[in-house]
Amino acid sequence: MEIDGAVHAERTASGVAVRAGLATVFYLAGGLALGLILGIAVSKVPLHVDQLLKNIGGALGLLTLVSLASHRWGSTMAGLSGWGDRPRGARIGGLSFPIVLLVGALALSAGEGLSAIGIPIHILYGALFIPTSILIVAAVSLTWGRALRDWNLGGRLALRAAPLAGLAYLLSYLLMDTIGYRVGAPGAVERATMITVTLVGCLAAAAAGGAALGTGLRRASQDG
Repeated sequence: MEIDGAVHAERTASGVAVRAGLATVFYLAGGLALGLILGIAVSKVPLHVDQLLKNIGGALGLLTLVSLASHRWGSTMAGLSGWGDRPRGARIGGLSFPIVLLVGALALSAGEGLSAIGIPIHILYGALFIPTSILIVAAVSLTWGRALRDWNLGGRLALRAAPLAGLAYLLSYLLMDTIGYRVGAPGAVERATMITVTLVGCLAAAAAGGAALGTGLRRASQDG
């Protein structure tokens, strides 16, 4: 009976990991992709309006869509993890990811100036984007712990999810580089290499980080 229980628990954890990973890819990575498309479309609307206003409108559209997707993601994660409080999970997701994403984007913008000192673009890309993915997942994990009034839980979730997300991004980055998608290489702009590599990296990081976060929340709800 104990063996059967262990097998059932393992299968349940695997199911939660798969569904949490898919939910994170669908809502967060998908919401970000759609938000970027919306933001770019708004910033290029052929109207006689100052370009700064168009860019602001595009940014607001991006943040709005990401917030809505994050809200739904939080609700889904709460249900998958067994916490049951979907409205609370929605608030956690709706506030955590957009804010952390905005901070990460600002950090990346600040780091782009390093290309002026001669660092190869593909090396600079990896040095900026991979650690940023780790920090974003860690910050979101800590936010879940804080919202559930358990900083220790947040720390455990961050230690579980963030390294896996960073590793997934790193492996996808190396794979894309190996098959010819090197950021900054000749012809990279025409092939939209940076966008492609970033999209693949975000999908990989979202799947790995979301799976780890979901199973961590599930385990914590069972222990609690």
